[in-house]
Amino acid sequence: MPEGSALSGHGARGGAPSGGDGLGATSVISAGTLIKGELFAQGTLRIEGQVEGTVRCQDTVIVQESGKVKANIEAKQVIVSGTLHGNIVAQDRIEIKASAHVAGDLMAPRIGLAAGATYSGHVATEVTQEGRAHLIGSNKAAPAAAK
Repeated sequence: MPEGSALSGHGARGGAPSGGDGLGATSVISAGTLIKGELFAQGTLRIEGQVEGTVRCQDTVIVQESGKVKANIEAKQVIVSGTLHGNIVAQDRIEIKASAHVAGDLMAPRIGLAAGATYSGHVATEVTQEGRAHLIGSNKAAPAAAK
């Protein structure tokens, strides 16, 4: 992908991937970019711009301070430093940084909320299929939903 593209992948060749557990490269939604609809990522997804819709990621979703998200997010882990309006379900953890503004329900075994962050919603530390379906909605592509 050409340099300066709104959505770009890094780390796929040479050196270790930035995705933490080797699922893939880091994809970046750059500042000044708006993406609407369903977004799927295997590696780490870093949001510096705007996203509206649904985000599903097999690894980590990072909402930077400049990021503005109006979407439900499902991922292994989610780290928010920007603005997020939507529900989050994480298999491992959710981390809300001091600069974050979050409105929505959170579901993960580990949830961290830093002093200074603004948060409005409900918290659940037990991740269940029913709870996931309620917060994120049905996912026809998910193996568990297809059974």
